[in-house]
Amino acid sequence: DDVRVKDVALDNSLSCYGVPAKKLGGGKGTRNEYYLEPVFLTEDETVAFSEAQTAYPLPEMGIRYHEQKKKSGPLIARFLDGVDMKGWRLWLFLSVVIIPLLVFSGLMLSPALSLFLPKLKGALAGFMVVGAIFLGVFFALFGFIFRLVDKRVAMLPDWVSLSPEYWLLEYRPTKNDVGEYSHRKIALVHYIADCKVCSGEVTVGKGGWHFPGRLVGRCNENPVEHVYTFDHVTRLGKPLR
Repeated sequence: DDVRVKDVALDNSLSCYGVPAKKLGGGKGTRNEYYLEPVFLTEDETVAFSEAQTAYPLPEMGIRYHEQKKKSGPLIARFLDGVDMKGWRLWLFLSVVIIPLLVFSGLMLSPALSLFLPKLKGALAGFMVVGAIFLGVFFALFGFIFRLVDKRVAMLPDWVSLSPEYWLLEYRPTKNDVGEYSHRKIALVHYIADCKVCSGEVTVGKGGWHFPGRLVGRCNENPVEHVYTFDHVTRLGKPLR
């Protein structure tokens, strides 16, 4: 998409890049004309990219991930993209984390309460069963929200993405007009890179049992051997094999 093409232009120190455009034909039976329309890079874009490369130099045999923000992202998660986490939105979002924690705390206290309140032992036992089921279902469906808050990045589960592509949510810091930290916002993104070994396309996915608890980049041509780290802040990756 346009973001990927722009990144390639910046990587190669170009002043512009082309995007597909179409000129409609004059009437029935007349062919449409397709051409590349030049888009010139601004000085701010060039300077920002140069500063990022200076701050985060590419490691040996490393890769640089490029963000793709497609309009065809998962419909269920699309409404979260670009939402500013402040005010009532922040508290509504955090309630999804706080409520399960309160239920978990209640489960931990229930055995002790049953010793001091034997008349409530049956009710507490029922609460423990219902609470355990609730937490199990909740974490299976919405555990990615905990990872998003804790790790600042999380992969969308299959029931949300409904797509063979891997989509991520990022909990990004946002600065105000004077450059100070203001709040965070959620971004729905998809990352790709070029494999240093075979030039195949690298996409970000779960680390699996080889790299538990991590997001890694895997080459589509050899996802077993061509594996890279993934840093959503620097957008760089190093070979893991």
